Amino acid sequence: MPVTTRSAKQRPQLSVKHTPDKDDAGKSHKSKRRRRTRAAKPMGSSDTENAPLLSGLPALPLEIIFELFASLKPVDLANLAQTNGAFRATLTSPQASIVWKAARKRTANAPDCPPLVSEVPWARFIYGSFECLKCGRPGIRNLDFALMRHVCGVCKGRLVDARTLRKEMPSVDPVVLELLPHTTFFDLRFYWPADVRAIAKIYGGYKRNVESQMAGAKKMLQEYRKERRKHVQEVLEHAKKCQAWLKEFEFALHDELDERSEQRYQLIAKRFVELGYEWPDIHAMRDRPESKHDGTLSEQVWKRIRPVLQLDIEIARCKRLDRFEARTIRARKALVKRVYYAYRQTLRPIEWIHLPPADYVYVIPVFRSLIYTHIDVPLEEAACDEAARRLPEYISAFRNTLKARLLRSMTDSRRGSTTAARTSTRPLRGDARLSLATSVFTLTTSSGSYLERCFGFDDLTAQLAYRGEVGIQSTAFWVVVHDSEGGDITGHGLSYDLRVSKTVESLIAALGLDPETARPEDLDRLEKRVLCGSCQSMDWPGLAQLTDQAYSWRSAILHYAHIHNAALEAQTWRILTPDECDIVRRAEDAQKPALQSMWSCNHCIAYAEQLLSHSAVQSHVREEHNIAEPEEDVDFFHAHPTVRWNPQPQSLSRSLRLARQGTTGQVDDGDDDEAERSVTCVVS
Repeated sequence: MPVTTRSAKQRPQLSVKHTPDKDDAGKSHKSKRRRRTRAAKPMGSSDTENAPLLSGLPALPLEIIFELFASLKPVDLANLAQTNGAFRATLTSPQASIVWKAARKRTANAPDCPPLVSEVPWARFIYGSFECLKCGRPGIRNLDFALMRHVCGVCKGRLVDARTLRKEMPSVDPVVLELLPHTTFFDLRFYWPADVRAIAKIYGGYKRNVESQMAGAKKMLQEYRKERRKHVQEVLEHAKKCQAWLKEFEFALHDELDERSEQRYQLIAKRFVELGYEWPDIHAMRDRPESKHDGTLSEQVWKRIRPVLQLDIEIARCKRLDRFEARTIRARKALVKRVYYAYRQTLRPIEWIHLPPADYVYVIPVFRSLIYTHIDVPLEEAACDEAARRLPEYISAFRNTLKARLLRSMTDSRRGSTTAARTSTRPLRGDARLSLATSVFTLTTSSGSYLERCFGFDDLTAQLAYRGEVGIQSTAFWVVVHDSEGGDITGHGLSYDLRVSKTVESLIAALGLDPETARPEDLDRLEKRVLCGSCQSMDWPGLAQLTDQAYSWRSAILHYAHIHNAALEAQTWRILTPDECDIVRRAEDAQKPALQSMWSCNHCIAYAEQLLSHSAVQSHVREEHNIAEPEEDVDFFHAHPTVRWNPQPQSLSRSLRLARQGTTGQVDDGDDDEAERSVTCVVS
């Protein structure tokens, strides 16, 4: 007999359930509300004109309906049963049992319904929301088939058991627990409170009938208890079978998740193919969570995940072409480097210190396109010259973007830290904050193993320029610097270091300056050397030499961050005397003479590539530019300040001994004692 249905104006609308993505989750409630609103519109509204073709389905013969339902999963049938009364009547009829059985068989061969449970709630229980009914915790995969509820382990231990029954439900007869299915947790039996109350109410009715001496009441109570015990036994046996099946079902769920994830990955990959990328590079995003997420790929989701995935693909393309098209890529980079160096020569040489290196220019999108696309077409110099016209704009954008990223990192770090940073009495903004010595940033390389601390914005840009000059960083690093907005991507990181910033505050105060205004160049000009008081107060076998190391202020901070993990306990420093500082600096200069030839002229580029010593560059300025008294940072400058201001730490006792040896021509054994006495003097 055909299933009856409502009028054509109120046709059922079938919906497909999916897992919402992060950006879709916030809209699910609203969309549901809109669907209810449309269903409530009066007959004759325009919505009925767009009703799905499936609206006539309930009018078909049952044989045809069941044939159509044969490919649906149990959860789809449950959803369909809740569409309207006609579908519910059809799917809950005895004839529909064959459809449900077939659906369960296709889905990991799920067990039949337990006693007294119908198909729809059984499908909802197995395939529906996996959230704890007590606390709402998601991902409860260990279904409790005896209780027929999703409940986490913590909440299981808070259910009713024989020990807590009298306290929580003093009016309930303990015999009631024998009439209820139970779950086992740590060898204890637990019962669902609502079930206990429901059965207690029925059992109490039988008890009252017995107490009122109703005819046959005792027999009815005995039969009820017998039926309930039998029911409990059947439920527990069924639960035992289901538990064995559950493991197989987990594999089926995992396979289904993999299938959906692969479909999503292919959709994303297809979009990148349409953008012009090649499959070998696209596969670099495969392990990204964004490409494996179980959810629909809406336009809003695509807009959010595209920059993250595209970064990995860009890096993969650059790496591949750098390797397999090395000759072509090198030739193209040489053309770009030529136009970039031509632009640099329009600036004062001292400005080069903070310019991004050529390796960064290679990954600016317009130049990246010239270098890494259309490999089979020769690159014309005119194209590079045309792109170079906007170099001032690109470099300005680089600086502004980097500043914004650093300030955002500072804000996020201070907000998320339980150790609040110093509260300044003179709040600073933007460039002023980034110019302070306490603005410490940690730079992580592609391997994630090499850390560098940068003190303020100028120090960071100088470090980046030097790294590019000596070729420390890979193309991948510069792609991340340009394309990412922040955070740690593919092992590259740049973030504010709040703990080390507190260490810098301590040292600045010890040097007699104000941490709220002191800049790195202020500390550099002091040219002080210090000993670490924390090392001297600790008895470390094998590391006794650390108590004798004289550091510049930068190397002292790096030492404290590495050895003492920037601990926030009371920090002590011993500031060396002016004579001791001078002796240590001479020892530093003698350590690596090659580092002394890093000076350049600020009036010409004659020695921009082949740097001079301090005395040689002064002679050049006097002779070539007729300046009688050359001034540092005006007429000449140090081309690599990150090297100059971070010398190798020196042994104070050895430096004192060598200084005495250089004066007298022999080593006085008493000098060691004098040095040791000097080292033991530590002040906060």
